[in-house]
Amino acid sequence: MPYQVHPYAKMAWSVLSAAHKVRDRDDRIQQLYKIMDSVYAIVLEAESSRIESHKPLVACMAHQTIECGYFITSYAKDKKFWMRLVKNAMTGADSAIENFQVKFQELKKQFHEEAIRNSEFTVKRTEIIVASILDEVKNLVTEVDLKDMPYATDARFRSDKQCLAGTWEEILDEISDWINNPESSQNVFLLCGAAGTGKSAIAHTIAKRFDLLRHLGSSYCFVRSNQASRHTGNLFSTVAIDLANHCSQFRNALHAIIQGNRSLSSTQDAATQFEYFMLKPAENITIAGPIVVVIDALDESGDPRSRHAVLSSLAKQAANLPANFCVFLTSRLEKDIIGNFFDNSSVIVKHMDNIENGTTQRDIHTYISRQLSNCRENFTEKDYQLLVKKSEGIFQWAFVVCDSIKWEIAGLTSYERFQQFTLLSSGKEPLDPLYLAILKQLFPPNVMPRFRSVMGQIMAAFEPLSVDALAEMRYAANADDKFNSKSSFKDVVTSIVKFMGSLLSGASDDFIPVRALHTSFRDFLTDPLRSEEFFVNEHEQHSTMAHACLNILNTRLHFNICKLETSFKHTYDICNLDKCIKQNISLQLLYSCKYWISHLQTVPLDLNFESKVEIFFYKQFLYWLEVLSMVKILNISSSILSLVLKLNINNDVKDFVKDAVKFVSVFGKVIMQSVPYIYLSALPFAPETSLLAKHYLPHFSQTMVIQLGKAHEWPALQHTLEGHTDRIVSVAYSPDGKYIMVAGSDDNNIRVWDVNTGAITMGPLKGHTGAVISVAYSPNAKHIVSSSWDKTIQVWDANTGDITLGPLKGHTDAIWCVAFSPNGKYILSGSSDKTILMWDAQTGTVILGPLKGHTGRVRCIAFSPNGKHIISGSSDTTILMWNAETGAVSYGPLKGHTDEVRCVAFSPNGKHIISGSYDKTVRVWDTDSDIMTWNLSKDHTDPVGCFALSSDGKHIVSGSRDMTVQVWDADTGTIILGPFKGHFNIQVWDINSSVMTLYSLRHSNFVESVAFSPDSKYIVSGSSEAIQIWNVDTGMMKLGSLKGHFRSATSVAFSTDGKNIESGSSDKTILVWNADTGTVVLGPLKGHTGGVTSVAFSPNDKYIISASDDETIQLWNVNTGTVKLGPLKGHTARVTSVAFSPDGRHIVSGSSDMTILVWNADTGTVVLGPLKGHTGGVTSVAFLPDGKHIVSGSYDSTIQIWRMKRENSASVRK
Repeated sequence: MPYQVHPYAKMAWSVLSAAHKVRDRDDRIQQLYKIMDSVYAIVLEAESSRIESHKPLVACMAHQTIECGYFITSYAKDKKFWMRLVKNAMTGADSAIENFQVKFQELKKQFHEEAIRNSEFTVKRTEIIVASILDEVKNLVTEVDLKDMPYATDARFRSDKQCLAGTWEEILDEISDWINNPESSQNVFLLCGAAGTGKSAIAHTIAKRFDLLRHLGSSYCFVRSNQASRHTGNLFSTVAIDLANHCSQFRNALHAIIQGNRSLSSTQDAATQFEYFMLKPAENITIAGPIVVVIDALDESGDPRSRHAVLSSLAKQAANLPANFCVFLTSRLEKDIIGNFFDNSSVIVKHMDNIENGTTQRDIHTYISRQLSNCRENFTEKDYQLLVKKSEGIFQWAFVVCDSIKWEIAGLTSYERFQQFTLLSSGKEPLDPLYLAILKQLFPPNVMPRFRSVMGQIMAAFEPLSVDALAEMRYAANADDKFNSKSSFKDVVTSIVKFMGSLLSGASDDFIPVRALHTSFRDFLTDPLRSEEFFVNEHEQHSTMAHACLNILNTRLHFNICKLETSFKHTYDICNLDKCIKQNISLQLLYSCKYWISHLQTVPLDLNFESKVEIFFYKQFLYWLEVLSMVKILNISSSILSLVLKLNINNDVKDFVKDAVKFVSVFGKVIMQSVPYIYLSALPFAPETSLLAKHYLPHFSQTMVIQLGKAHEWPALQHTLEGHTDRIVSVAYSPDGKYIMVAGSDDNNIRVWDVNTGAITMGPLKGHTGAVISVAYSPNAKHIVSSSWDKTIQVWDANTGDITLGPLKGHTDAIWCVAFSPNGKYILSGSSDKTILMWDAQTGTVILGPLKGHTGRVRCIAFSPNGKHIISGSSDTTILMWNAETGAVSYGPLKGHTDEVRCVAFSPNGKHIISGSYDKTVRVWDTDSDIMTWNLSKDHTDPVGCFALSSDGKHIVSGSRDMTVQVWDADTGTIILGPFKGHFNIQVWDINSSVMTLYSLRHSNFVESVAFSPDSKYIVSGSSEAIQIWNVDTGMMKLGSLKGHFRSATSVAFSTDGKNIESGSSDKTILVWNADTGTVVLGPLKGHTGGVTSVAFSPNDKYIISASDDETIQLWNVNTGTVKLGPLKGHTARVTSVAFSPDGRHIVSGSSDMTILVWNADTGTVVLGPLKGHTGGVTSVAFLPDGKHIVSGSYDSTIQIWRMKRENSASVRK
């Protein structure tokens, strides 16, 4: 075996040589150097003599020489080194040098007195000396809590993956020399090459070598098959935590940055992590010698989009790290990696192909000969040479072949397996013939179904599972199979995996995660053109895995799963927390908690799946939160629940999930602190309307009961997003409106946030030199545009945060507003220079403008939905409409506002302009319509109190205080039936004969309102004493009397699905009743200050509109009972009637002020009106089914129909 001191002796010489070149040495350093030189002489002597008993002590001496050499070169190279030393309260230069001298003298003495009987004690003592030397020099230790930072627990280098001793020596020495060279201006080294060429082995060796020297800051190894645990979102945070453990100064600085800022500490945005977790903490640290960071297999960190921020940070920002930070990278040659690192002056790029071919062949020969030397068959030198030639320089080929030759297979000797490999032909992918040959040796055709099933399960898993866990998952997926035991499922997995030790890790250990040893094998199996009959379709296994996950969740989750004894301790304070988790939460259970939705969303949702999802939410949901909280991943619950809402599940479950989203959003923070808070705080304090709390509280009878002050509904405030250091002046949702929003701020930065979790997902984006005033998303959500006080525009990549365009310069003053065109091809900007510019979003060139017309600064701009027009609002109080192609003013200025116009927008159909101003008003401008009316014949002799439209829209029925009912032709306005006379109660008439042939439905008091059910089978009536429901066919009362109001039910209506009835009352409240049971399901809804006169359901039954004596209208959310819009003010007297348009986009209202108003149902703005024509109070209004006509009834004894007529004009309606 080679003498193990060798690499350290060579490295010691490299460092010693660098120290010798230091010219500016004072007497203290000169003396220290002489002592160090003498110690190294002993190292050389021992190295040449190679006495085995000297090895440990000599290695320590070499190590000490390296450490002292680092110290000297750092002192000489960085003039601020000692200043920082003093600033950080170190022991001082004299003390540091004296410590080195003392340690060297002790080492020399120990070497000369070394004896076999006390060698073990001596080595242990010298190891302690070396480990403590820098701590003695820099005596600064701070305990810091970094638990909120994402950390990849299994990403560290592995000793068993190092290069075989004696191989790759030249490239290892080259990398070590670069690390130890204080004069190097490049602190990033990229080693690239094809799959299987040995890059990872070199990375693991460098990491191990500098770990032994205690100069490894961190190592992180990506694996494509485990991107769930090792991904770009926890790369730099993991490196930072490792650096904090390596260096107390770094830990202290990192803690100062993240302390009290949980959103920052938990961020998974790579650019933010690199700046705040690495660059800033490293600014003032004083460590002699290199700090090595090894990142292996960058190409396996994700797709180009997901790894862009990581590559950008390493390629562009790593140079800003202190000079002694050395970042060693390995990767395959991918296009984005080439683009970032090649031709980069701050990066050394080394290609495996550039390593001398003879060296590679020699190292592969060394590896093969050592691996096969202990086989029973005596392989010859010729055999070794043949395998070296067949390897074609691919180390992975040599590894797999040697392992397969040594692995015993029934019916074939080692030499016979060797002969099969020598006959393999080369292909486009050099490893493919090898993989095919091995698999054909192992698995005959009759086991192919089992092979594909087991390997499919391994490939489909979102993170690697052990043999034991894989077997448990298979058992759970087949829970209905009573004839197979757990052991039989384990036998199935083992029968495939145990023979694949040369291709899979975990093949021989039931508890080690099983994964492809090399990514090339995974790529091979999942490509049908390459793997032929061994092709594995991982997607076919998602259904099985989804069943397994849901079955495990529904059978193995339970209350207090970790057997916590008290609620007085926070989760972080639990003794032996990791042990507690390991004992109570199995690998397969944790996997199911994390990935059940990932599997489920890829398969059709049948009744079986839907049933299991219902069981999970109604029985296991809170226990699922327990697990997520215990393992500190509760933040994933929001995204999982969001994905559940995309499934085709029934509405009841969907409503429950929506409530669960709010439950987690509101109580997530306290649940993360302590699991028992789910039951002690969250459940009891959930609002009265919470479906989740209503369902689960009866199951936990020992929880406290809130008698007074409990919230009725969930709070509107979901998250407080913190991160900016100055006022926020502009926000924008992404086009999907679900996940992220952008905030621009006076701190010159932009951040992107996750709306569900409140976590920063990207940023701060830096580029502007002045306050960011306006931000907007492109329609495809791929880009963000921003404008600033610095008179420029920047365009950013919405996924990576990189600037893709800009700064765009053209305005001569601050740019107040920016917007993308509907097709995303153009950017519009408005400025304090009173002009508008249009830019090409690809090239950044001005294609239109400057557009001049305003006499004040342009504060707001917008494109029309078709992109043909532009509107702008200004501090000059006017609005202009421009032709987007020519730049000419096509309409305006629109005048009406009395102060600066702050915001403008087009309606979705482009027919209206909405404007908001500092004059405290919102105005709707109708650009292409006017109103035309006609009068229906005056045949009622008293005011019309109500009317209704037939379901086909052809007829209008009206009721009046003259005690008659009349039916009108909706097209001609003529009476076709009536008047029907005889009213005090409710009467049903035969529409064909106009006589009361059916029956009279008798109330004991005035009937205030009536309505048919959608299927015309029932009538609901409201009076001063009760609400009653009647059967139309029999005239018998179905339900009644429904009492809940303490005054008259002035208005009643069925929901469009017929399941609910709403009622409004002069007691100022609204109630919603179950039409089958008569129970109150919502309300009383309180908000009006006068009696409720009219109520109606929206066409989709999601909202209720109400009108009142208080002259206002309110729009209510049926699910929550909260006011969505209102009070809407516009009428000057009591509002008597309201109705929705057929498409639900508009609301019409009639009032005693003799006018009609039409409102936008989304914004609450008036879009038409006041419509004037009645000479008495309007008593009833409705839209005709075509949505283009409005019908109204009045105290003036007339019914009027209002029709829109298009005109090329614009008018303002307040």
